[in-house]
Amino acid sequence: MSAMTLTLPDGTPIAKYTMADEGLHEQGPEENWQESCALIDARDLERNISIFMRFGHEPVLDGGNMTVWAFLKTPELDFKHAEQFPKREGDVAGNRMCAGGIASYDYDGQHLYFAYDNGEISWSLKLTPLHQPIPLALDDGVDYRKNIGSSHHENMDLCEGTITVKGEHTPFRALSYRDHSWGPRNWKAMRVHRWTCGQVGEDFSFAFGNILSESPTISRRGYIREGAIVHYTNDVEILPLMEADGLTYRSAVINVGLNDGRRLKIDLVPYGKGALNQKRTNFLCDNVCEVRVNGKIGTGFLEVSENHRVGERRPDVVINAHLENGLFPKE
Repeated sequence: MSAMTLTLPDGTPIAKYTMADEGLHEQGPEENWQESCALIDARDLERNISIFMRFGHEPVLDGGNMTVWAFLKTPELDFKHAEQFPKREGDVAGNRMCAGGIASYDYDGQHLYFAYDNGEISWSLKLTPLHQPIPLALDDGVDYRKNIGSSHHENMDLCEGTITVKGEHTPFRALSYRDHSWGPRNWKAMRVHRWTCGQVGEDFSFAFGNILSESPTISRRGYIREGAIVHYTNDVEILPLMEADGLTYRSAVINVGLNDGRRLKIDLVPYGKGALNQKRTNFLCDNVCEVRVNGKIGTGFLEVSENHRVGERRPDVVINAHLENGLFPKE
């Protein structure tokens, strides 16, 4: 299967990134340079199983580190593991990253591989990209390049593999959504953000961000892909219905305006509790969601953080996400 070539509505090719950018990149000079690969939304609709996995490294900060966020949802349980490991020799080599002896990411030039194994919970997944990498925006703002990541692309895949829970093996097959970023990232500068993506079948996908960083303006950017056509827009608002804890959410609405005059409303409803993950002073609530748009249903993802005053106190009241690592029976 070859990855589909994409264009703007007027037929202009989108050439900012190539399939080679699915691999790992040369380290930049910044102290806070990082590279992360995230399997954001993979949901096997037949088996009602979801996986979210973010994998990244910072080669300088904290003496060099590898970060793994792994989140599995089945009909019987939720599993969460978020941990930062010291970077060891050989953890990043070629187009492969490993962390803590339990997780890995790899790109062989055609497929991507995400694997996790803590002895009790494991998965091994092969991803086949359905189209070329899509930049979130054709021209990133100064704040974004300085603080969030100078390079960023998104992709949709066919995801296949096996999940094992306490010795029981289950096949996994899903349409999945993924992003990949590299460049400097200043977590303290990301004061408030909403990050969302999703798909309804192979021919409709989207990704949007509302980010408040250093400047007193909110970055609004993203796209909708319809088949091989990508519609970029800065007319987007992501409105989560926040819980009383000020950290987690119970649903969200996305309002989008496109250059051809269309307006779309996308509804997101989480599949149960999410995961509350920490990166330095930020706590991010991540969850996979049901997507509803134009009368159709698909799957998606929403990540929300609230750190407007750049505080550092650890949360002690969490309503709709798992803060600690572990296995959790469904409530």
